[in-house]
Amino acid sequence: MRFTPRPFLIVMTLFVFVSAACVFAAQTPAAPPSPTPTSIPATLTSSPTVEPAATETPAPDPTQTPEPTATSGPTPTLAPDAWKHLPVIPTSLSAKVYKIYDLGKLMGNNPAAFSKVGDCHSVMPYFLGGIELYPDRIRLGEYAYLQDTLDYYTGSFGRESLATKDGLSARAVTAPLWNDWRVCEANEAPLACEYRLHKPIMAIISFGTNDAMGSMDFENSMRRVIENTIGNGVIPILSTKPDDAEGGHKFNQIIARLAYEYELPLWNFWAVVQPLPEHGMMSRDHLSYSEILPMVDFETPGSLDFGWTTRNLSALQLLDAMRTMLLEYETGK
Repeated sequence: MRFTPRPFLIVMTLFVFVSAACVFAAQTPAAPPSPTPTSIPATLTSSPTVEPAATETPAPDPTQTPEPTATSGPTPTLAPDAWKHLPVIPTSLSAKVYKIYDLGKLMGNNPAAFSKVGDCHSVMPYFLGGIELYPDRIRLGEYAYLQDTLDYYTGSFGRESLATKDGLSARAVTAPLWNDWRVCEANEAPLACEYRLHKPIMAIISFGTNDAMGSMDFENSMRRVIENTIGNGVIPILSTKPDDAEGGHKFNQIIARLAYEYELPLWNFWAVVQPLPEHGMMSRDHLSYSEILPMVDFETPGSLDFGWTTRNLSALQLLDAMRTMLLEYETGK
């Protein structure tokens, strides 16, 4: 018999996680100021010289998924503010990433599929959904080179991820209580359920906004997400977040440090929105969007002044870079 969570537990859990943070409001946002249109560069490759620690501890074996502990893990290897100057899009991949890639293929993961894992900054249809749901609204303009990537990952853009929900946190995505009981196993966490059913080769992981409102250890929760992702043969792509709900950008520091420690690709989305009006935000924890222009219009003047449109373009550039580097690796083997 399938276990069905009691309504009272579900309501109380949703209240704890959702009441104060990253959930889309029903109201229509006020239009942001209209400064000179701003567009993001095709790639941002400049990065600081980051000095590693004298001794580096190897990342976990991708075939293992050890239970992380609050005191485990090597000493941080990034200066507190180094993440602010890291490239938006990774320009190279580590040997460990290629090892995860090979493991994923052996496990039957699809090289042409990716998953979205995260909170309201990753939900449908806002995040990349319009690419498949509204193809007639796509305007690539000077970014026409991204068309091959749009074609390559067809089937993942418009898919409703089982590991993405409003109000979701890094801890909750590994908790069975948050799964979709209609398609997931009774004791299966949303993260495991998504990977089992979709079989992606990589996942864009965006957390932190809701975690700032809870009492769970964010770093420990992210380690759990990372190690379970690696254990499923899925390449974790960690993303910095645009907001500073926790204060002092402490979570972005943790995200970048974990990417450096595990030798994983980092999508520095925070850097993308810094030049935008209100840094691409319409409120403390919600990205801005146009009431007129589609979120997949990258051509019309002013469209890239909004957080959601810029997020979609930058994510496509990320996927394009990953696709190119992985295909080059396949060709060179």
